[in-house]
Amino acid sequence: MPLLIALLAGATVCLLVYAALHRAPAGSVRERVDRLRGPAERVDPYEASFHARVIGPAARRVGAIVGALLPTQVAGAIRERLTRAGLEMPVTKFVTAWAAFALLPPAAIGTLNVLGGSLTLMLAGVLAAWTGVGAYMPWLLLRRKGQRRVRAVDRALPDAVDLIVTGLEAGLSLQSSMLTLAVRAEGPIGDEFRRLARETSLGRARSEALSAMAERTGSREMRLLVRAIVQAESMGLSIGPVLRNQARDARTRRQQLAREQAGKIPVKITIPTVLFMFPTLFLLLLTPVALNAMAMFSGK
Repeated sequence: MPLLIALLAGATVCLLVYAALHRAPAGSVRERVDRLRGPAERVDPYEASFHARVIGPAARRVGAIVGALLPTQVAGAIRERLTRAGLEMPVTKFVTAWAAFALLPPAAIGTLNVLGGSLTLMLAGVLAAWTGVGAYMPWLLLRRKGQRRVRAVDRALPDAVDLIVTGLEAGLSLQSSMLTLAVRAEGPIGDEFRRLARETSLGRARSEALSAMAERTGSREMRLLVRAIVQAESMGLSIGPVLRNQARDARTRRQQLAREQAGKIPVKITIPTVLFMFPTLFLLLLTPVALNAMAMFSGK
């Protein structure tokens, strides 16, 4: 019974955290429609959902408190990780979810201690270990998502540059070629160039927008490309040959990286070989010898 109550309490906390952080797209549409209505056409606030009346304001208050207590450097590091991972999420929202995920095991331990029972001592160590995992797991998942996005940008960048060069050779300007890439490209590289097109259309300088894109992605190949474009424009050079050379160099670096990773395979496979293959091989070779020896000695 204590274990069942603890599991139900943990599930309740998880559902409350999910409801506080999850907002359906229809909610934002409903809010915009309500703002456009006249005073006589406004909906009764008590007809709104429980999320809009209670959970949403409570989550915003908690986020404001977390944002006030969060150090500036930590907030900047988290914001950089979120941007690199391609997540348009406020820092306070992520930190609130992180804290709730990390504090859920201590809440379950406290519930077990209040309820008592023989399972309390057995589950305390497991839940304490879960606390450490919960404190580190969100940051680890965020970092891995950012790394996967950087690899996706590096893989798609040479083909994207080739498309820009094709547009330039067809007589289009650099801005028009980038717009064509933004329309046709998919994945992280398409998202970044679409954001670049929006920023430049709103009046931001192209060099600044390109530098911001390189900082957001965190890709070395993107930084080299942006640097080459900015230098070529400042020096009055032709953009087409510069971009073609960048695409060729990017493919060459990818091939060298693939050869480097392939060269590490023999070293990485040594540990699994020693742990799994050698014991089985020794068992197959030595077991008949041991059985024959036992039979011979037992016969004497």
